[in-house]
Amino acid sequence: MWGNARARERQEVLNVLKAKFPERYRELLEQYYKSLQEGER
Repeated sequence: MWGNARARERQEVLNVLKAKFPERYRELLEQYYKSLQEGER
């Protein structure tokens, strides 16, 4: 599903994560979602 999201939608989700979560947790989430996106290709 994450790989099917539009770039704008993905960016909005990442922006929310950046605003709400501690730095290290945010980094892990970003890596996770990027790996999902790459796996869809």
